[in-house]
Amino acid sequence: MQRYQFDLRIPAQAMLRYYQGRAQLVVIRDRQGKVLHLHPRYLRPHLRPEGVVGSFELRLSQQGEFLELVRI
Repeated sequence: MQRYQFDLRIPAQAMLRYYQGRAQLVVIRDRQGKVLHLHPRYLRPHLRPEGVVGSFELRLSQQGEFLELVRI
């Protein structure tokens, strides 16, 4: 399993772009400097009134397939 930890601060207003289809990927830099591209649908469970804010761990299979995104 591959694991990537990162911090996010995406205001609710900015998340609207994803729901309106004006943006299709969230570009994230993990704590080691690796750039990741994540589909916004994986952020929906973590959306709060203030947006998506917190520390997260993205878990991928050995083949690079999404397994889960957890708040840490």
